[in-house]
This record gives sequence, C-alpha cells and structure tokens, in this order.
Amino acid sequence: MFFFRDLLNISTLSRSAFTDEKRRFETRINQLEEELEEEQTNSELSDDKIKKLAMNYEQALVDISIERSNNEKLEVYLTNKKKQRQFFIIIFFFLHRLFVLILNVK
Repeated sequence: MFFFRDLLNISTLSRSAFTDEKRRFETRINQLEEELEEEQTNSELSDDKIKKLAMNYEQALVDISIERSNNEKLEVYLTNKKKQRQFFIIIFFFLHRLFVLILNVK
C-alpha cells in the first residue's frame, strides 16, 4: 500500500509539475509573440523611414543636377559677357584712335 500511495503522489506531482511547466511555456510563447509583433512594427517603421530617406536622396540628386545645369548656363553667360566686354573695349579704342586721327588730319 505504501508503494501505491507513493506512485499516486509522484503522479500527482508530475501532473502539477507538467501543468506548471505548460503555463510557463504558454507565458513564454505569449511574450515571444508580443516581442515579434513589436519587432514587426519597428521593422515597418524603419522601412517607411528608409523609403522617405531614399525619396529625399533622389530629390537632392535632382536638385543638384538642376543647380549644376544653372551654374553651367551662368558660366557660359558670364564668359560671353566677358568676351562681349573685351570686344567693346577693342572697338572703343579703335574708334578713339580713328577719331584722334581724323582730328589730327584736319
């Protein structure tokens, strides 16, 4: 009879331990599921930020391209104005000399 009672106690303890272990595993599973959900949310937020940064980067590249183009146009304009100024200086001196010659001839 002692042996049977011991087996019954062991069986009861085993069921109790099994139930406790099952609860611990279920609790851990719930924690892991919550962590997974949080990580998925964080991942989605990070993806959104990366997409926004990529769009900003692309826009910055477009803006830089436009600025380079405008800068090149300005450089061409300034070079042309410089050449035009030099041409007018040459014409001015030529006309000045011609005027002086005409005045000296008379």
